[in-house]
Amino acid sequence: MLPYVFVALITVLNILEMLLMAYLPFYAICKQLGCSIGKVYWLLFFPIYLVAVNLPYFFEPFLFIAYFYILFRLANKKNRAFSFFNAAFIVLSYDTFHRFFRSVMTKIIDLDSLYHLFFNFFLAANFVEYLVPLFCLILLLKNIDLRFDLLEKDDFKKIVCKANIIFIALLLSMTMWTIIMGNHAFLINTFGSTISLVHLLLFLYVAQYLKSQQNTYMVHQEIKRREDENKELNQFVNKLGSLYDEIRGFRHDFAGIIASLAPVIQEGNINEIELVYKDVLLTTNADLQKLDYSAFDLKNIDDLAFRNALAKAMLEAEKQGVTFKCDVPGHIPVVDISMLDMIRILSILLTNAVEAAQEADKPLVEVAITNKNNVITVMIYNTRSKIPLNKRRIWEKGVSSKGDDRGLGLYNLKKLLGDYHQLSLETKVGQEDFTQIMTIQQRSGVCVSLF
Repeated sequence: MLPYVFVALITVLNILEMLLMAYLPFYAICKQLGCSIGKVYWLLFFPIYLVAVNLPYFFEPFLFIAYFYILFRLANKKNRAFSFFNAAFIVLSYDTFHRFFRSVMTKIIDLDSLYHLFFNFFLAANFVEYLVPLFCLILLLKNIDLRFDLLEKDDFKKIVCKANIIFIALLLSMTMWTIIMGNHAFLINTFGSTISLVHLLLFLYVAQYLKSQQNTYMVHQEIKRREDENKELNQFVNKLGSLYDEIRGFRHDFAGIIASLAPVIQEGNINEIELVYKDVLLTTNADLQKLDYSAFDLKNIDDLAFRNALAKAMLEAEKQGVTFKCDVPGHIPVVDISMLDMIRILSILLTNAVEAAQEADKPLVEVAITNKNNVITVMIYNTRSKIPLNKRRIWEKGVSSKGDDRGLGLYNLKKLLGDYHQLSLETKVGQEDFTQIMTIQQRSGVCVSLF
């Protein structure tokens, strides 16, 4: 009875091991690279794996690449070049690393003897051959820190195409070498590790080159961002200067009005007083009401992220013909949020508000920021068109009232909010208006609430 139990146990362990070997390498790599693949598609991967292991070894990478290419092309809606790049990078990263590791380990220990020693129960052997190189590869990819989202941008089209050409050449070279090794086993011991090293280094060169191009791109983007900020700052300074000139002109006019009223009041000439009141004071007051002095409220805000985002939104609203009002009645301290994340959060909210207001009959954005009991509240109100909005669906990726594939703002905002427990966001959707109320708890203990 005991041998049968042992055999059953061995069988179960072997099945679990097969599942682990099938899914873990590619799943771990995809996670590290930030590639999103739905769970249902991973279920389809196992039959592909069973087919691959029963085919000649050199067919495996082609079959896996074809599978991932279809996923990225059809499921994730990527273009052809980037779909192939993703697929080839995922497969080749592990395949080149595993081949090199196995060739080196073969010179150190006899893997075939190790398999024979463990017979069917060869978990330890497979751990050495498959999981150790996977672990090393994940550490390497983490160190390189390649951002796949950047590679989708138009600036990287040519670079991705060049990488694909190298990947194709690498695939062909690996295939030829696999076929040669099958026919001439003695070559494995002589040149196996060298050839595997060349393949691995070629792949790592591509990865490192892409990372260097990303770094260059990020530097250029940072320079452009700073130039844009300086340009916007100059525009904002000019706006403040024009407002100051208006106020200075009013001071001069007000002094003249007071001087002209003095003798009229002394004479008790009510008609003259009424005339001055109607023709001068009421007109001047109406002109003052038309002017936007919201910019002066920014002096109450210590947080640079707030001031940066609000100033940019004011300028953008002015360009688009949207009335922008900002009310900051009291002091607003620096918040306990990363400056970059705070800018991104406010930029998404304010950009969406200004864009939505452009479609309204009366374009208007109103912002109110208050600080009470160590809780900062940011209320952003905007008018909008009468297009029906689903309060819950607007947070989904790709959902937008501005057209297909544009609904990324609120989707990204939801992910950003999830990183900070002290942030909460309340959404109110009216027939012709939209309100976002964000609260920032300066102490810990407030959970994120999106709805």
